[in-house]
Amino acid sequence: MKYKNKQKKAGIAIFAILIIIVSLVVLLLTMHKTEQDYYFETEENKNYKDTIYVQINQSYGKAGGVTLPFIMWTEDVFEYGGHKVAEGIDSSLSKIIRIDIDGNAISEEYRNCQFDIVEISGTITCRDDRRKIIKSLYGRKFSPLLFVEGYKGDEKYDHVNTSVFENAIELPFKVTLFNVLFELDGIKPVMHALLDEEWNTQEAAKNALASINPKWMKSDMAVEFEGEIISALKSKNESVRNSAVETLRIIKTLHDIKPIADMIKTSEWELRKTATDVLSIIDNPEAVDLLIDLLKDERGEIRKYSATALGEKKARKAIEPLIDLLIDKDQNVRTAVWNSLDKINPEWKKEKLTEKMISKMIASLEDNVWSTRCASAWSLGLLKDQRAVKYLISALQNDKQWEVREESAKALGEIADSESVDALISALKDESREVSQSAARALAKIKSQKVIELLKKKLEEKDLKFKESVIIALGEIGDSTAIEKIIVALSDGNSMVRISAVEALGKIGNRRAIDPLISALQDKDPEIRDQVVKALGCFDDPKVTKSLINALKSDPSTFVRGSAAEILGRKKVREAEESLILALDDNNAYVRFSALKALSMLKNPKSVKYIIPKLTDIDSEVREAAVEVLGELRAQEAVGALIILLHDEQLAVQNASVKALEKITGVKFGTDAGKWQIWWEKNKKRFR
Repeated sequence: MKYKNKQKKAGIAIFAILIIIVSLVVLLLTMHKTEQDYYFETEENKNYKDTIYVQINQSYGKAGGVTLPFIMWTEDVFEYGGHKVAEGIDSSLSKIIRIDIDGNAISEEYRNCQFDIVEISGTITCRDDRRKIIKSLYGRKFSPLLFVEGYKGDEKYDHVNTSVFENAIELPFKVTLFNVLFELDGIKPVMHALLDEEWNTQEAAKNALASINPKWMKSDMAVEFEGEIISALKSKNESVRNSAVETLRIIKTLHDIKPIADMIKTSEWELRKTATDVLSIIDNPEAVDLLIDLLKDERGEIRKYSATALGEKKARKAIEPLIDLLIDKDQNVRTAVWNSLDKINPEWKKEKLTEKMISKMIASLEDNVWSTRCASAWSLGLLKDQRAVKYLISALQNDKQWEVREESAKALGEIADSESVDALISALKDESREVSQSAARALAKIKSQKVIELLKKKLEEKDLKFKESVIIALGEIGDSTAIEKIIVALSDGNSMVRISAVEALGKIGNRRAIDPLISALQDKDPEIRDQVVKALGCFDDPKVTKSLINALKSDPSTFVRGSAAEILGRKKVREAEESLILALDDNNAYVRFSALKALSMLKNPKSVKYIIPKLTDIDSEVREAAVEVLGELRAQEAVGALIILLHDEQLAVQNASVKALEKITGVKFGTDAGKWQIWWEKNKKRFR
C-alpha cells in the first residue's frame, strides 16, 4: 500500500513537472511571437502587443466633402510593429498619434495650358511615456479636369474628388509613418512591410528604408529576413510572391538556395516561374546550376527565362547546354539562347562544341517534329556554315511544312551561296506567300548578276504572287535597270503587287520614280498611299516636299498623315513647320504624336508655345512625347508645367518629365515634386 502511495505521488509529481514544462514552452512561444511574428497573421489570429490611439485633424479648404482613410493607412503600417490602431485620444493614454493635415485644391496656368492640382502638407506627432516624435509630410498631385467636379473656370473649387487627394498623400503619408515605426520598434518591422501585397505599402517601406539606412540590405538582419522572403515566394497570392521577388531585387542575396530548388520541382507553373525570377536576381554560385537544370523544363517560358538569366550572369559553364538548346522548338527560346551565348562569349561560334552541334542540326532537318526542323534551319542560317547548303535546299524543295521551307529560304539567304540560286528562284512560286517572299529576300542577299538577269526575265510572269516576290527581290537588290518595269507595276490591278512596286522603287532610289510615286498618292487604298509616303521619303526634291505636306494636311487616312509627319521631321523640312504645328490638334493621337516627334527634329524654340498645351493631352504617349521635345529644346518656360507632370498617372510620363527637367535646369531631384517646386521658386528668375 505504501509502495502504491509512493508510486501515486511520484506520478503526480511527474505530471506536475510536465504541466510546468508545457506552460514554459507555451510562454516562451508566446514571448517569441510577441517579439517577432506580427507580419503574416490572418485577421482572426492577430495578437497585438498594445494599442495606439489616433486623433486626426484634416482640412481641405474650399474642397469640401473630402475625408481620407488615415486610420486604415495607419493600420496598414503599424500592424507590422504589432500595434493595434484605434481612433480617439486621451492625455492619460500611454501611446498616442496626432495627425494634422491641411489640403488645398489649386488651379494653375502655364502658357494657356490649364493644370489642376491638389496639395497636402501636415505633421504626424507620436508620443509615448519616453519620447515625442514629430515628422512632417508633403504631397502634391496633378489632376486632369475630368477628375474634378464643380470646376468653374478661374473660380475656386467647390468640391474635388477624394481620390485625387488620396493619390497625392497616401504614399508620402505611409513613408512618414514607417519612419515613426522605425523610431518606435527598429528597422525589422519596416523590412517585413516589403512583403505586403499592397503596392503603396511596399513602396512606402522601400522608400523609408532608403532614408533610414541606405545599406540595410547588407545587414545581419537582412540575412535573418531570408526565411520570411522564402515563405512569401511560396505564397498562393501572386501579389505576395511578386513582393518577395522585388525585395530580392534590392537585397540580391539568398544564402540558402535549397528552398528555391524545391520550388523548381513543384508541378505549379507559377512557383517555377517565381523561382526562375529569383535565380536570375541573386548572387549565388549554385543559382547557375539550377538555371542550367531549368533549360530542360517543359515550359518554353521557363527555358527562355533561364537562358536569359544565364546570359546576364555570363555563366561560361552554361555554354554547352545553351548550344544544345539552339534546336529548341520555341523560337523565343532560341533567340534568348543566341543572345545569351553572345553575352557569355562573343566568339562562341568558334568552339568545338559548335562543330558537333552543326552535324546534329543538319541531321535534325529530317526530324519527325516540324518545329525541330524549323529550329535547325534557323540556327544553321545564323551560323552561316556552307556545309548546310545542300541540306537546306532539300528542305526548301521538299518539306511539307511551309514554316520549315520559310526558315530554309531565310537560312540560304544568310549563307548567301550561289549554289542555292536556282532553288530560291523556284521557291518564288511557292504556294505560301511567306516562303516566296523569304526566297525573294534571300536572293537579294546573294546579289549576283545572274540573279538580277533571271529576276528581270521573270517580271513578265502572270502569276501575281510570283510577280510580287520578284519585285521584292529586285527592290532589295537595288538594281536600277529594272525600274521601268517596276513603275508599270504601280498600275497593277492587284494591291499586293502595287505595294511591292512602291517599296521597291523607294529602295532603289532612282529619280525616275518620283513622278509615278507622287501620282500613286491618289491610290484608293490607304495602305498603298502610306507606303508611297515612306518611299517618297527616300528622295530630296521640292515636288516631294510639297506632296508630303499636302498628305499631312489633307489625306483622310490617319496612318498616311502620321507617316507624312514622321518623314518631314526626319528630313528636317523647315517649310513643313506650320503644317506640323497645325497637326498638333489633329483628332488622332498617332498624328499628334508624329507631329511632336517631327518638331523635335526641327529644333525651333518658337514651337515651344504650341507644344506646352500638349502636356495635358488625353493620350499619355502624346504627353510623353511633348515632355521629351520640351526637354530637347531646353524650354525654360515649361519647367512649372513639367514639375506638375511628375504626378502624372503614367510612370513613363513622370520619368520623361524628370529627364526633361534635368536637361533644362542642370539639377537633379528625381520625382520629388516638392523639392523641384521649392528649387524652382528660388531660381526661376535667373532663367527668364
